[in-house]
Amino acid sequence: MNQSLTPEYWLERAEETRAKAERILISERERERLLKVAVEYEQLALRATRWQVEAEQHWK
Repeated sequence: MNQSLTPEYWLERAEETRAKAERILISERERERLLKVAVEYEQLALRATRWQVEAEQHWK
């Protein structure tokens, strides 16, 4: 399976983005923007989970 389709991939991206938002010196606005991206990555992880479940059900 393509790595970018796995929930783990997107959850890792969310974690990395949150860590970056806390680690680097940026404005509050930029920090909020990075945290929003992290939330969007988590949403992609949820979609990837649904895709996996649907694919497994389809191929049963």
